[in-house]
Amino acid sequence: MRNYAKNSPQAAARFLVLAALADGELDRLELSVLEHFPALKKLGLDRALIDTVLDEFCEDARRSLRVDADFRLEFRPGDVARLLADIDRPDLQRSLCRAALG
Repeated sequence: MRNYAKNSPQAAARFLVLAALADGELDRLELSVLEHFPALKKLGLDRALIDTVLDEFCEDARRSLRVDADFRLEFRPGDVARLLADIDRPDLQRSLCRAALG
């Protein structure tokens, strides 16, 4: 997986992408709903950036993750924790969790 700067808009967008993929399916509606959170715009997040980071995540996943028989990504131990560690500001964590839980 590519590296993003800590607490950057790209790292925040990847957090939201991971949340959208958590149930094993990507619903574009989940990403569309994010456009209605004014706090995200203050963080420099918009639909175009989220789409770009989603594309980058999929590209990285194809190169570095395994896919099981049901076409689910298999993360290695520590992968998700490392990705989530890119957001270490508590205020940003709260904002992103509120957006992800809609």
